[in-house]
Amino acid sequence: MRPTLRSGIDIRSRRRHNSDLQIRSNQAGSIHMKFIDNLFFVLICCIWGVSFLLMRVAGQWFGHFEISMIRSYLGAGVLLALWALRRSSWPLGRRDLLVLLALSVIGYAVPFSIQPFVIRQAQAAAWHGSSFAAILVALVPLFTVAAQAMLLRIWPTLRQWIGVLGGLFLVFSLAWDEISQGISLKVFTLGVLSPLGYAVANTVVKWRFSRMPAMALAASAMGMAALMVTPMIGFDQPPRLGGAFPRALGCVLALGVVSTGLGGFVFYRLIQREGPLYAGMVGYVIPCLAVAIGSLSGEQITIAQCATLAGILAMVAVAQSGSRSVAKEGSKDRRSGGA
Repeated sequence: MRPTLRSGIDIRSRRRHNSDLQIRSNQAGSIHMKFIDNLFFVLICCIWGVSFLLMRVAGQWFGHFEISMIRSYLGAGVLLALWALRRSSWPLGRRDLLVLLALSVIGYAVPFSIQPFVIRQAQAAAWHGSSFAAILVALVPLFTVAAQAMLLRIWPTLRQWIGVLGGLFLVFSLAWDEISQGISLKVFTLGVLSPLGYAVANTVVKWRFSRMPAMALAASAMGMAALMVTPMIGFDQPPRLGGAFPRALGCVLALGVVSTGLGGFVFYRLIQREGPLYAGMVGYVIPCLAVAIGSLSGEQITIAQCATLAGILAMVAVAQSGSRSVAKEGSKDRRSGGA
């Protein structure tokens, strides 16, 4: 009996040891993946922070529909080339067509066409084109909260409400300062449609395409958006400023390949892994980078604007701190609601 008892104890001890090793391995893997996600967050903020300046320079020669069309075709082309290297079958089918069509309109065709127009008008009125358009992107988290509640039934925590609404108040203060300097209410209203489209599109991705390969999804949506915008270039009124073509061409190429193509892929990966609210928080960081870049390029930035942006970053820290727990709770809610 003693050898048998000792053998049983040894087996249980080994099982506990293996279980402890597995737990530690999972924890290490979780920490590593969180680090990667945070790295993606910083990367997409940098890429899209520069994109507003690229649109401003590209708009010196190209019309806003032309910019939208070119960047969509280039972005889709880059992602399709990367997908071809994988030699995998195309994951999207006819059943995805209608939702994909809606995603391409609200997340690509409309925002991509509006933003260059808003930047050009704001630059002409107040010499803050890229900075003003970037500030409006900070509305994405608030719209994402509403979209998640309606589509995913994910309800934010009190801390997230404080962060999102506090950041929104600061953004409106900053935007109002810009309007007082000559930017019209019409331009501001059009500019708000971009973050609204992004927020709804981000939530649709999490709701309908959470397991879809990000590369194929982004390429499909961009390609469809490009096809829809192409007929609209006939209504464009490009400025064609003398001597601006070489620089404008370089900016629109960078906008399409880096910002739209690679940036779209990284952002969709972030949505699928962390959820739309976490990913949408780039809308708070991007204005800070875009305003700094705009200042370096000659735009006039005030001390009040810098102080407001510092407050926005603080609100980001508050709202982001609970994003993972909310996503888990929302996942439980969806499972129970669908039963």
